[in-house]
Amino acid sequence: MLIVIADDFTGAAEMAGIAHSSGLKVVLQNKTFEFETDCDVLVIDADTRSKSEKEACQIITSLCQKLVSSENLNGEWMVFKKTDSVFRGHFSAELEVMSDLLAFNRILALPANPSMGRTIQNGQYFIGDKPLHLSSFADDPDFTKKDSNVSTLLDWKGSLPHIHLAIEDELPEIPAIFTVDILTIYDIEKRLESAKPGDLVCGSGDAFRAFISKLHDQQKPKYQPLFCDYLLILNGSTHDNSEEKQTIKSHDIPIIYWKEIKEAQTFVPQYLAEKKAAIYTSNQQEEEYDYDLKTFAKSIVSMVNELKGALHLVIIGGATARSIMDELHFSCFEVVEEVSSGVVTMSPKTNQKIFITTKPGSYPWMPEKLSNICKHTGHS
Repeated sequence: MLIVIADDFTGAAEMAGIAHSSGLKVVLQNKTFEFETDCDVLVIDADTRSKSEKEACQIITSLCQKLVSSENLNGEWMVFKKTDSVFRGHFSAELEVMSDLLAFNRILALPANPSMGRTIQNGQYFIGDKPLHLSSFADDPDFTKKDSNVSTLLDWKGSLPHIHLAIEDELPEIPAIFTVDILTIYDIEKRLESAKPGDLVCGSGDAFRAFISKLHDQQKPKYQPLFCDYLLILNGSTHDNSEEKQTIKSHDIPIIYWKEIKEAQTFVPQYLAEKKAAIYTSNQQEEEYDYDLKTFAKSIVSMVNELKGALHLVIIGGATARSIMDELHFSCFEVVEEVSSGVVTMSPKTNQKIFITTKPGSYPWMPEKLSNICKHTGHS
């Protein structure tokens, strides 16, 4: 079995979607580390990005200890560590814990996502043609990026040495954590040819897709469009969403801001009648609106619990997705479809009337995919 460990919900969903699109049976867990064996790939959202570094290390330590001692797995498993493409979260601390407890010889860190324009050139991280520290990630509210140097971003403090490799460099046969220049997906595929069973491979979407393709012949599953009675789009991200809003408006879906909902008690009956809405936690054209994520999640779930039909819940932003999942008390999911890179539809094992699509806030929509989601509402 392949076990994938992610640090937030949308990242876990992205990995699950990639594995599903390769024809593998996938289960996503986000609260318990049960190591279910009725699947080819088990994706775990360890939810460490929202924690302190100390708490994150404690969670990863517990997870690794359970993994090693699991009777279900019988020692027959391999691990891929999902990391953020721009080094957000407790990137190095978690890798250090995993390397120590699972006895990996080398760590091959491949965070770049060239399919999204996220590359590493001469040891510097770029978003398109901009250095990382000059991109929108410079203002990330939780993990501000003020440097583009990979060594600085990694901030490695482990016992293994850190070595950065140029594209033409061979991967040395020595214990170390390696970062590498990556300009294309081919650069990732080439690096994975040198990976061995004793290595810990980590990275984001492009790296995992290449990793999976090495293990399994791609057999994309057939998919039928979802037709649900209700559609609710929730956007808790601070990234630009102007194109997303245009697509939503083109389908006559009301766009409402959370601040307005709190002031207008008529929203819930209005939504129950119209069966579709998009809720944003901030209006980027105005001053940022301060809100409590837990209160927001509780209010949304209270409304969801009133619905009497099938619901398609679309959530943009990892922290928002996790908060909603916690309030819904869902812990185990099966993948329905990988909509596009990073955008995944799944269904909780305990409730087949809810379909949940998640998207990382920093990933772009494919307009036709969002349009298809908006169309298929109000059908039974």
